[in-house]
Amino acid sequence: MPFYIVPDELDPASLTAEQADERNYPVYSDRGCAYQDKGAGQKVVYVLTMYDRRQWQRRERNRFEQGDYQHVPWHGTEYAERETVADHFVHVSVDHPAMVAYTVDDESGYQDKQTRLKPGRYLERFYSDVPTNIRQAWIAQCTYKAETLGIATSPDDIETVYRKAQGFVSCMGPETHVSFDYEWPVRVYGDSDLAVAYLGPMDGAKARCVIWPDKKRYSRVYGSGRLQAMLEAHGYESGSMHGARVRALRCDSGWVMPYVDGVSAAENKGQWHVLGRGDISCDQTTGYTDVEPETETCEQCGDECESTDSRGHCDHCAEARTVCEHCDHVFFDSENPQYCESCEDSRSYCECCESDTWGDTFYSEAREENVCEDCATSHDESKFTCKHCDCVEYEWKLSQDDQKRRIGNDTALKFCEDCEDLTVCHVCESTYEADETEDGNCPSCDAAPRCELTGDLPLDGETGVAS
Repeated sequence: MPFYIVPDELDPASLTAEQADERNYPVYSDRGCAYQDKGAGQKVVYVLTMYDRRQWQRRERNRFEQGDYQHVPWHGTEYAERETVADHFVHVSVDHPAMVAYTVDDESGYQDKQTRLKPGRYLERFYSDVPTNIRQAWIAQCTYKAETLGIATSPDDIETVYRKAQGFVSCMGPETHVSFDYEWPVRVYGDSDLAVAYLGPMDGAKARCVIWPDKKRYSRVYGSGRLQAMLEAHGYESGSMHGARVRALRCDSGWVMPYVDGVSAAENKGQWHVLGRGDISCDQTTGYTDVEPETETCEQCGDECESTDSRGHCDHCAEARTVCEHCDHVFFDSENPQYCESCEDSRSYCECCESDTWGDTFYSEAREENVCEDCATSHDESKFTCKHCDCVEYEWKLSQDDQKRRIGNDTALKFCEDCEDLTVCHVCESTYEADETEDGNCPSCDAAPRCELTGDLPLDGETGVAS
């Protein structure tokens, strides 16, 4: 990890690893060694590259956008915008809703580590200038401590959770259906293998999902991501509902059946429907099923579903998949949210245009940084034209041995890779292949090639002979 010794007055948030290297600050891979060498008026700081800093900040912003993080009450107020807390990404703690959590510095951000504090302690530390009555009002608004994990098991309670939910939309909720032709379809979950977990009051749930208590599994979470954290704290894991039994409820046209996330069909077993496979559809949003619909097979999980998308995937797999931003390859179960394994392994980073690249990168002496070919050719002036075929090459792409062999001391005589074996006449400067003539002399002026002993001697201007 990059630990630097810097002056005390330097703000590490304004420093990147590239800048630290340019200023020749001492760098260490071990924090302890850095502290041993630190002198008076100095401090040890952890400094990231600009790329790594942007990556962890993007991750935190996405968590707010995806609902995994909940903003604190003072977010968006006139006091909120201040440079000292700009990179805190403070939010209601996911694991302990009575507290707030924030990112202390770059090191914590890179390691995805958040620090928890009571709201009052955080406000006292970073917003002490705000009037006390305003801070106390913010603390009073932190009502998240009252949120507990609720589990509805009866048909009536489950219907209440679905019909009275607030803050999110689903195909089985009141936003989509004011009423159903028959009873509310989610009642099939009541008094069965499944139940419904929710966050907040039953008649105003902020999040919910179907769970299988005996298996300790949960399915898709609707609403606040804190519900997922609370379920996992209680030992639940994300998993399939295949094999679970729900109540078999008749209606005039067939069966009452809700849309079941991740399950396309069920089979009737008397008073129960067994989720997984069968002739009863579980992926329609009408609330009932009477005819087995035409189905398609998901190319990823192999389940039957009402339809697949353009990539041949069911809704569940389409939501779980990742498409490589570089090659458009589809992959699953990857920790990398941007690129497939192949593209990640071959990815380079251009420090000039600050972007990922999959071509070769080169170290530019002129710019003192690693650059992609586009940036190198547009910024580096060390290009030359082949003496023989007039093609353009770049000196920075050549090794030292290549430069010595193909360029040498005479900057006027430079050759590309295809022409590097040609002979240059030291008299008329024409180029030719040595085996074009029987004696190896220049076919234009008949001058003999120079040997290694006379190669560095100056030529007589009149005779063309080494003097």
